[in-house]
Amino acid sequence: MPRRLGRRSLSIMAGRAGGKFGGGRGFPRRSSAIDSKERPAMSAAHDFYTERAAQARRDADTALLANVRERWLCAAAAWEVMAARAARTGRLRAETEARKTAEAEAGLAILCP
Repeated sequence: MPRRLGRRSLSIMAGRAGGKFGGGRGFPRRSSAIDSKERPAMSAAHDFYTERAAQARRDADTALLANVRERWLCAAAAWEVMAARAARTGRLRAETEARKTAEAEAGLAILCP
């Protein structure tokens, strides 16, 4: 008779456990090699979403059927919303990083006059 796996074993296999097996909740652990200072303010995702929106608009222009044109225009609008979200996220991330850096430097200035 095969051995039954417990909940812990199943969560580890599914990548949902924290610790050395993953980042928890099904997300991979963020690599420590990626430093937030290396990330550009505007993410690659923003560029990808913007390009997909442009492609969807081009496809809408070449569509012969009205329903297909509408579908492409809907897709373009969705890609544009995602691009705007990615841009906002990048901007907020840069602002937060700048604020934290300034706070850390201010803290060091108080400790080491």
